[in-house]
Amino acid sequence: MSKAYYIIKGSFVEGTLEAMGFLKTMNIEEGSRSKENPWHQVAREAPVITHVLFVDDSLLFAWASRCYNEIESLLAKFWRGSSKDDKKILMMSWTKLAKEKGTGGMGFMVIGDFNLSLLGKHFWRLLTGGSCLLERVFKSRYYLRTALKEAKSRFTPSYVWRSILGSEELVEEDTRWMIGNGLKVEVW
Repeated sequence: MSKAYYIIKGSFVEGTLEAMGFLKTMNIEEGSRSKENPWHQVAREAPVITHVLFVDDSLLFAWASRCYNEIESLLAKFWRGSSKDDKKILMMSWTKLAKEKGTGGMGFMVIGDFNLSLLGKHFWRLLTGGSCLLERVFKSRYYLRTALKEAKSRFTPSYVWRSILGSEELVEEDTRWMIGNGLKVEVW
């Protein structure tokens, strides 16, 4: 259940666990004091984390394009149904198959674009704020006293952080400022 802290607000998870009858002592803070698990604090104000929280994440982050090409090649072979002994004829090119259905393609997923969209979701989550574990760790490590868009790394940033920041341009080109109730807008 501790992986839920990564995606969902902590107060929601704690309330749900309490309603289901789990003991209050069975939580991340209790586990962090335990000597059995390798918990680490990446910065002074950061919560303690462990690598086990991120074991089965499906995000590819920003792997090299060679890896993308290899995955797409395997997907193309799968969709064609070809094997070593049997060669089948493909009626459309992979680029046309990967186009959206509305533009004449078949809507097959392009791994690089899909990965960039997932990274964009993480960037958006950091930008809009919340209390997820990812935001608290990155905020304490990379932009504690500034806004996310002004974050400058004084040291070698992690691979994950560089990957998420790489999606900033994609997020910015598709976002607009909305006034809403006016509480966050200063007129003077």
